[in-house]
Amino acid sequence: MTASVERSIDVSSFNPPNACYTQWWEETELRGYKHYRSARWATEKEPRIKMFEEFNVLGSSLGYEIFDVFFEKDSVLIRLTYQNGSFGIFLSSEKKEDAVPVETWLRDMFPKTKPKTDDTVNLKFWFHNPQDGGSRTNRVLSVPKWEDIRSNYGTEVQEELDKLTASTFRPSHGGQLILWQGPPGTGKTFAIRALVREWVKWCDSAYIIDPEAFLNDANYMMQAMLHQDRQYVAEDDYEEGYLGEEFENVTEETAADDEEDAATPQEREEVWRLLIIEDAGELLTHDAKYRSAQAFSRLLNIADGILGQGLKVLVLITTNEEVKDLHEAVSRPGRCASHIIFPDLTKDEANAWLEAKGKEQRVTKDTSLAELFGEVDGFRIKDNKRPEKRTIGFGRG
Repeated sequence: MTASVERSIDVSSFNPPNACYTQWWEETELRGYKHYRSARWATEKEPRIKMFEEFNVLGSSLGYEIFDVFFEKDSVLIRLTYQNGSFGIFLSSEKKEDAVPVETWLRDMFPKTKPKTDDTVNLKFWFHNPQDGGSRTNRVLSVPKWEDIRSNYGTEVQEELDKLTASTFRPSHGGQLILWQGPPGTGKTFAIRALVREWVKWCDSAYIIDPEAFLNDANYMMQAMLHQDRQYVAEDDYEEGYLGEEFENVTEETAADDEEDAATPQEREEVWRLLIIEDAGELLTHDAKYRSAQAFSRLLNIADGILGQGLKVLVLITTNEEVKDLHEAVSRPGRCASHIIFPDLTKDEANAWLEAKGKEQRVTKDTSLAELFGEVDGFRIKDNKRPEKRTIGFGRG
């Protein structure tokens, strides 16, 4: 007589988008599988349910921009997710090695999105998800070399960014702030893109879309801070311009892997993480503690506080506001690794910039970088005032 197995599922908190995860986990426990693999990467190839119909499809959840399917292949339980170009896998198996060829098969079927040129990287964007804290998506972002845009900035900004983008630069310790302030149109965002490119070999960068939600939701904050795609990277093996690798190569574990694990810090470089928060001046002012108490406290805790201890995390914050009096807790040495003010270009700097671009017009006072790019793109500067019609960003790039 065949023994029957009874299963019960609590449907009180049933969530259709997570239904396949529940099924995958229930079936994994039922079979007694003890080995798991998971990974996530960006891909331009979208999965379709018909791709897996030849296998034992056990469940699916399909909807607007959501693909979630649960099936079995070669005695491996597989849950696939796809949303906004991000492909995720959850594998469970009786033996650890059983999942390796399945993951290799999936990676071959859905190859990673790679930058189309040397001037692009894959950048992560984090946003709040009410169901489980934070969610992320990947985008291919156009990024310039610092040396190609250096002339867009004044001498003081050039000197500070020269230090940050030097190939030998590494932070002294984690949990530090990088503060950039200046009026709109002075090139802060463009400089961020250049910094991401210059740091790509040793730092994973992530953009926080909703800073208030990030700092007010502990689950979301810890997900973004602790998620690290590459534990170590060897410069000789690293593919330039490709940011955000998750499992570099899927191979059988060998004795060589144990030797790699035993390598010294001098032989392999631990990857850092940069969290980018733009337009967050309310977190920097002298009255920040009263305006956004919880967010302010958590920011300080990340930066050189308990949360930041032992983490290779830097937080870059920009603001368009004129912050005359930064809060001393934010700007104190040790917590603030770099503070750069992005001003308009002086009259002489702006005219030198126009001359280098082959323009005959000259300005009579300090002028923003955005206005100068507007002039190059055909927006006339009249009476040296900001044009009524402005370009968005910096015109090219």
